[in-house]
Amino acid sequence: MNLKDKAYSDEIKHKLMLVNLLSFYQQKKIFNDNYAETQEYNIAEPLWVFLGSSVNKNTETSDVLQVINFLGKFLKNEDNWVINNIKDIFEGNSGLEDPTGIDIFSPQYPEQKLKFLRESGLSPEEIYTNILKKVFHTVGSAPLYLVNIKNAKGEIALKCGTGKYFGVINIGSDGQFLDRVENECKDPTTAKILNLRIDSDDISYSLFRDINSNNSNINILIGAKKFIEGWNSWRVSNMGLLNIGKSEGSQIIQLFGRGVRLKGKNMSLKRSTATDGSSEYIPVLETLNIFGIEANYMDQFKYYLRNEGVTVDNRIEIPIKIQINDSYIKEELLIPDYNNREFKNHIFELDSYEKMEPVEIDLYPKIDVLESNESEEIRAEYKKPRREIRSPEINLLDWTKIYYQLLEFRLQKDWNNIYFSEETLRGVIERGNNAYSLKCPENIIHPLKFEGVCELEEAVIIILKKYLQKYYNRQKNIWINRNLYLKKLDEENGNFSFEEFRVSIGEKELEIIVALQELETLKEDFMRGNTDNVYLTNVYFDRHIYQPLIAKKLRDSSKYSIHPNGLNSGEVQFIEDLKTYLDSNPEVFKDTKLFVLRNLPKLGVKFFDTVSFFPDFIIWLKNGDNSQHLLFVDPKGLIHTNGFNDEKIKLCHSIKDTEAEINTKLQKQGSTQQVKLDSFIVSVTSKRELEPVFRVKLDSKYEMNHILFQEDRNYIEQMFDSIF
Repeated sequence: MNLKDKAYSDEIKHKLMLVNLLSFYQQKKIFNDNYAETQEYNIAEPLWVFLGSSVNKNTETSDVLQVINFLGKFLKNEDNWVINNIKDIFEGNSGLEDPTGIDIFSPQYPEQKLKFLRESGLSPEEIYTNILKKVFHTVGSAPLYLVNIKNAKGEIALKCGTGKYFGVINIGSDGQFLDRVENECKDPTTAKILNLRIDSDDISYSLFRDINSNNSNINILIGAKKFIEGWNSWRVSNMGLLNIGKSEGSQIIQLFGRGVRLKGKNMSLKRSTATDGSSEYIPVLETLNIFGIEANYMDQFKYYLRNEGVTVDNRIEIPIKIQINDSYIKEELLIPDYNNREFKNHIFELDSYEKMEPVEIDLYPKIDVLESNESEEIRAEYKKPRREIRSPEINLLDWTKIYYQLLEFRLQKDWNNIYFSEETLRGVIERGNNAYSLKCPENIIHPLKFEGVCELEEAVIIILKKYLQKYYNRQKNIWINRNLYLKKLDEENGNFSFEEFRVSIGEKELEIIVALQELETLKEDFMRGNTDNVYLTNVYFDRHIYQPLIAKKLRDSSKYSIHPNGLNSGEVQFIEDLKTYLDSNPEVFKDTKLFVLRNLPKLGVKFFDTVSFFPDFIIWLKNGDNSQHLLFVDPKGLIHTNGFNDEKIKLCHSIKDTEAEINTKLQKQGSTQQVKLDSFIVSVTSKRELEPVFRVKLDSKYEMNHILFQEDRNYIEQMFDSIF
């Protein structure tokens, strides 16, 4: 998104910067709300980078100062400027129009912008308050302080009032720039309008150098581009550019490269769209958002992205509405649920002596090596030693700082119902390998210099965050098992909330667009699974509660995508095998009705132990006596698991405790109805490939843990035999 014309007013420029900030906050919110999944895809915490071509021009306001003026305006929110503009943006009255005169934030615009923020249900007032808290580390409007970091040449820290530093300006002549700001603020009226203050810090060290640290509080980096050349970060997710143009050539490409490249799942360096199974939230975090003011870089950027294999053209979305089978809804199928608001009112304390599997932390650097010869890749593996942090090193740590870092983490996660103290946190670390399994270079746990103590503190914070995450989820699981109840499946269930699949296509992919539009004329046949095309198919199964159940045929194509994600190959195979078994064995289900529902990540039924688990499918078996048997089935690869100790596999055992709790409640309520619950993992990985992971060859061991293999053609029969 770019404003090319210099004639645009400051008001329009500030509005575009506000859009940039909303886009960044949307990514921050998704990152915090889906932290466990972001770690699976190795996504770093989002960072907003704002770059200008100049810092200290005498003839016009510097690029960096333009950004500072906007931040001061945002924090001041005079006459509700921010809130009113957020409202206008959401209503499609932003005043930012495309070349055809259509407001780019119109609800009817082909490419929905800020989609997840719009659908969050947050009001403009709530969004403003949350941005202050999550981005600016403050709870209310306050002046913007520019603080000269005396121990870091060229760095000016940003903070709101007395809050923590949220941003850093990295320029060459920090003193000259601050003099410029001070001169502009000499007039009291001007100073009040700009909402700026100047200060200095003789204690802190470089914030810019620490920006890639897991403990960095910095959300915004501002500077002239030449002062961050050679810098690399996985965090860059939003970029604002001022007065940067084609003449800057290779430097522009380097800047964009920082935001385009990703670590990817299992360090594959690929986007989630190239792998199976991510939620619709992950691509938002993998998207580099570019906003420019008088920045004529777009053509060069598109050329660079095409060479990187990234789609750059505008995209349109074609909706495919789902049709729910009302007669199935009337079957009064039961589904587990719990009241999350009640859980938030359940107060508990962190226990440093909780009996649970140690959290695993690996701080060894990950190195990618590319061999130039044609021989097969050879990986030399060695056993990394487990280390413990002991005295006297524990006594060297700043436990108050660590405590406040964990409080900040708790705030980010919105875990207001868990309490802990410095002593409790210290107790976790003192338990050593009983609480954590730390793999790291020896110099981290035995620092020889002051800087090393800071590195050890960072390692301790990482351990404690992971321990707190695991403990919180475990306590939530215990609470849910005690408070879980059954409710009748209805159209308000989260699995129906998306209402339609949206197929996103590059606007130049006319062949795909035409082919998908033709499906509209063949809608009834498509819904019944009687027709498809080379791009989409309906994996039709008449026992599924809604139609269609969409899958992408060209799985590796980046030309089009589906949200929510279409079925992956393992899921398609499972539905087809289930349908074939039912058609071939009608006598097995003579007195039983079977229904199936796809269980969507983040929206459907989830199970906790220490991680969230959303099994892909729910199967209901409803018998003549009105009893119901629910099967939770998840087709997945098992190479990257912890063998039989994997929590998703262990669900087949723990779910029986949930079953007992539910049936006890039903009996107390005077109900004669009984419910059975079972969980199965359908491995799309072969047994041979899993031998090094599970270290067994006996089928009985897999069967005992409800692991089925898709390569066994009778695996559906095995599943039903085990429960009948």
